[in-house]
Amino acid sequence: MRYRPEQGKRKPAGAGCAAIGLVLHGRTMFPSRLAPSARFSYTLYLIHVPVLLFTYGVAQKAVQGNLALAFFLGAIVAVACIYMAMFLSRVLERPYVLIKQPGQ
Repeated sequence: MRYRPEQGKRKPAGAGCAAIGLVLHGRTMFPSRLAPSARFSYTLYLIHVPVLLFTYGVAQKAVQGNLALAFFLGAIVAVACIYMAMFLSRVLERPYVLIKQPGQ
């Protein structure tokens, strides 16, 4: 038997697409508090999946069947990823920030 989606049922992606459209057309702006995160956003993009997968692999038996612990661990790892990305972007992408110039 062939799968047929229900007629008239709305898809939740529509609201997300509308929000992206508003942002792209300049009708709404991201909070200015998020602007400094642009300095380490690519580093965060690169490291978050490996860190989350490693943490899940290590703590898999502990969080299996315990949804509250899984959410708590996920929140802790998300915050740790942000701080790791801040540090790694400063050390690897912008090493001149750490190098002391002669005469300073």
